[in-house]
Order: sequence, then C-alpha cells, then structure tokens
Amino acid sequence: MTQSNFKSFLPVLTCLLFTGLYLLFPNENPGIDAWGYASEIRYTIKHTYIHHLLFIPFITSIGHLFSSIETIWLTSAINSLCGGICLYLFYKLLKGLGHDFNTCLAGILLAGFSFGFWRYCIEGETYILPLLFAIPALHLALKHQEKILFVSTLCAMAALFHQLYLVWWVFIGLWLILKSNGKIVKKAVLFFIPLLGYCLIYWLFYLKSESNIGFLLFLTGEYATGSATASLNSTSFLLALINLFRTFIQINGNIPNIFQNDFVLGIMGIIGLGFLIYGIVLGRKLLKKKNIAGIIYILFITQFLFALISNGNAEFMTMLVFLTVIILVSITEAKPLLIAATGVCFWNLASGVLPLYMNHGEPEKSICTFIQNHSTDLFVSENQVLYENILTYRTGKSAGNLRKGPYTLLDKGINPKRLQTTIDSAFKAGNRVYTDHSPEAEFTNRAILMRNSKTDFWENYVLNSVYSGKTRDKTITISQITLKSNHQDSIPQDDH
Repeated sequence: MTQSNFKSFLPVLTCLLFTGLYLLFPNENPGIDAWGYASEIRYTIKHTYIHHLLFIPFITSIGHLFSSIETIWLTSAINSLCGGICLYLFYKLLKGLGHDFNTCLAGILLAGFSFGFWRYCIEGETYILPLLFAIPALHLALKHQEKILFVSTLCAMAALFHQLYLVWWVFIGLWLILKSNGKIVKKAVLFFIPLLGYCLIYWLFYLKSESNIGFLLFLTGEYATGSATASLNSTSFLLALINLFRTFIQINGNIPNIFQNDFVLGIMGIIGLGFLIYGIVLGRKLLKKKNIAGIIYILFITQFLFALISNGNAEFMTMLVFLTVIILVSITEAKPLLIAATGVCFWNLASGVLPLYMNHGEPEKSICTFIQNHSTDLFVSENQVLYENILTYRTGKSAGNLRKGPYTLLDKGINPKRLQTTIDSAFKAGNRVYTDHSPEAEFTNRAILMRNSKTDFWENYVLNSVYSGKTRDKTITISQITLKSNHQDSIPQDDH
C-alpha cells in the first residue's frame, strides 16, 4: 500500500478503531432510559415514544435479526457502530470545509474521545442515531446550499429519531432560505416539502397508538404530555454550565472516590489532565484565523439554550461536541488538538468509561436481586424508576413492591406523608420495609443538585443495615426501616 493510499484509508481505520473501542468497553451500568427502552423492545410493551418516534421501531427491527443477543447490549452495540459512522461523516464534513488531513484527523479524535459523545456510543440511548442524519445535513448546508430539499429531508430524519433536532432543522432552514439571493419562495417551498412527510409519519403513528390526546399535542411531543418539562432557574444554569464542560470531559462528584480506590485509574487521570492542559496552553499560542459560518454559532447557541431550559440536560448537548470541534479546528493548529484529544481520552477512560465498564452492573444488580428476593416486602428508593426498569427487563413485568423516595415525591409535588402512610400500612400487614437511602454515601451529581426541596422524613425512622457492599466508586447499603417509637418491637425484623 502506497503512502497516499494509506493516508486516504487512515480516517476509515481510525473510525473502525473507535467502533472497536466503543464495543470493547460498553457501559455495564446502563441508565434509566436505556433499561426502559430495552424492556419495551424485548417484550414489545410499547412502540410509540413521541419524542424519538423511530428509535424503538428501528432497534426492534434489528433485534429480530439478532434475537440471540441480549437487547440491552444489542442497543448499545448499534450505537457503537453508528458512532464510528458518525465520526467518518464528520471527517468528510471537516475535509469539505477545506481543513488539511492532520487537522481533520485531530478533529475526529477529539470528537470521538469527548465524553458527551463517547458515553452515548456505549449505552442504549437515543442520542447517536439522529447524528447519522444531522451531520451530513450540516455538511450539505455548508457546502452545497442548492441542495436544500436534501438538507431538509436529512434534518427531518434526524428529528424523527429525536425531536431535539427540530431546532437544528428550523435554524438551518432559515439560514439557507435567507441566503437564497432572491429565490426565497422557491427555497422555502423546497425546504418545507419534507415537513409534510414528517407530519404524515407522525399521523400514521398517531393512528396506530390510539392516543387519547389530539394530533397536535401528539406531534409536539413529550412536553405536551408532561413526560418532559422545561424550566429556567439557577440550578438549571449551573447544570447547563457543568454539562457543557462534560461535553468534553467527565465531571462528577464521585471522581475522587474512583481515583482513591484505583491507583491505575488515578495515574491515568493525572496523565490525561496534564496532556489536556498542555494542549490548551499550546493551542492558545498557535491561534489562526479562518472564517466560520454563522450557522455554526447559531446552532451552538440555540442548542445550548434548549438544553438550558430543559433543566440543563446533558443529553441535549451531544451535538455540541461536533459544533465545538468545527470551531476549534478553525482557530488553532492540529498539534494542540491532538495533544488535547490524548488528554481527553486518558481522563475520560479513567474517570468515566472504565469505571462504568468494570463495575459490572453494581450496585444496581445486587439491589435489584435483593428486591426480587423480598418481593412481599416494601422497598423505598430515590432510584425507584431505575430499579423498576431493570426488574421489568429481567422479568417482563413491573415490580409491585417499589416506592419512590421522599425527595422524588417532593420534586413531583407530592407530600411524603403518603409514603409514610404506605410504610405504616406495610408494618400493620406484617411486612418489612427496606431502603437504599444512605446520606453518608451520597455524592454530588445531577439528581442531588436537582433536588428542590428538603425533608426531615428519615428522622422519623431508624435504618438498620442488613447489606453493605463496596464498588470501585461508592459504598451501597440496604437498610431495614424501623420506627423511632416505643412500638418498635411490633415491627417485623429481618431474619438474615
């Protein structure tokens, strides 16, 4: 193979290696949504998610071809494969913008190692598939503006996989129409043709769903049904800023525990931080000037603002990885980008990817097994939805003995006294009540920051530990709940 041929093959090889990396280290601790989607696909519980309409039908159709693979891992593997394809499409976009080979390669390395993209390439979430359409849509909008019909069609496909890309669609369309040089009406008509197909597909799903809400409410998604909410407050702003940094590097209150408990990961993290700082310092010294299309800034700002009003949601910033890299490759040289990408790789491996892989489903696996083994007893947890989804995936049916914790109830506007009544009823029925609540084990994360209320609920009870275990990054405790009262002797005690 000649040097020229190898150079042309290297981007493909790089993207294949990224796919292999994503497949090699999947997230062994999937989140709430990943377990929920996998359950619905596995047991055909539900096929209509308004917010990301085509995701479950698409994964389900592939699942029929690979029925021997566990659904939760199949969904993750599909995202890993699509992640590699996204990076190659991004390489073509950077190349189309006129950047040299080294800069383009540095760009896909930085994007591929960024935590905001990497984390969803190794889990069964909905945020990678839309990028298969959004990235080439942006590429065509920047370099082939006359192909507005094709651009709009790709944006429509991205929005069908996640309505988040309606923002992408609208602003790219407006930008192209306003740059039409007197052909505004023609461009507008061409741009809106795919909108008819978009609405038609939603109409077909609407008829199939037998929904009891109107079509316009169905079309406007989870926000109309109350499944998703929007708010703007100081907490949302703080989370948005934190998650903007997390787009590139993992930031979590549990990182000190990870590095303290695993020397190798700690060393990797320090090395990564050193490379990252050096890359940033060198990049500031090698600044260059290159024109950046205004649509890049428009998309960045609007997508960030949308994430901001969506409680600072990190999931809604996935595309910011690519928009930021487009800006970075335009203002600095390839060398600092390569150094920074190396640092991002080491840091994210040490602080996020490897801990998620090496925990092998703990502590959630042990807790869910405990809940199954105590099916007649009540279990109270702030992670009720996560455990519910895991148990549904395991058994095909909902667990009847799980209850939301007091903080979750407060955030939903429900008085925790309802939970107190439920616990009292369980005691009277002769059943035990357990919880994974453990204040000393908590660390700062999004769930803690999002708590809008305080409660003294747990001051009414004594928590007697019946199980304790330690993972690489945290300690878990399951406790039996007893009352702080003279009637404690009448409460059933654990027979462990």
